[in-house]
Amino acid sequence: MATMTKLPTIQEVQAEKARRAAAKTPPKPEVKPEVTVAAKPEETKPEGEKKKTKTKKVTYPGLKPDVAGKGTAKLTAWPTDHDEKQHLPLRKSDFENEAPWLIHRAEFLEGVAKRLRVEAEQSLTLGNKADRVKAKRLTRLQDQMAAVRAELAASGVDVDKLMAGVAMPKAAATTVEKK
Repeated sequence: MATMTKLPTIQEVQAEKARRAAAKTPPKPEVKPEVTVAAKPEETKPEGEKKKTKTKKVTYPGLKPDVAGKGTAKLTAWPTDHDEKQHLPLRKSDFENEAPWLIHRAEFLEGVAKRLRVEAEQSLTLGNKADRVKAKRLTRLQDQMAAVRAELAASGVDVDKLMAGVAMPKAAATTVEKK
């Protein structure tokens, strides 16, 4: 015959949890007086390795309070000395007429559109991302090759004669001949 086991009551379970929690708490550490230790010279960072901090952008100085002290003076044209790296972006409300802001915004968006068209054209011609990465690497290598050619030509070396003497690998030679 099976024996029945007695289940603990809620109070017994809570008491057991409290006993286990009390047993798990570590003893309070002794409080020692603080002792400051000067950093060793070799532990300090050299001047070149200082942490770079972002400079906070400031409001464009042309947006100062007007003569009456009410509000700010409105701009009539896009300022030539406005630097997007130093100043906060100008808003449409910063201008007396919104036309200069809209013209500047349109020019910015036209630049973005040109870049996206070039990227789309590359995507159509090259296909997947891996091929685009390889093509980018190829153009980078061609630029390096052109720079080395220019250096050699400047030092008086006949680059074409030098390149004619370089043997092409068999695989590359067959692909060139087929074209």
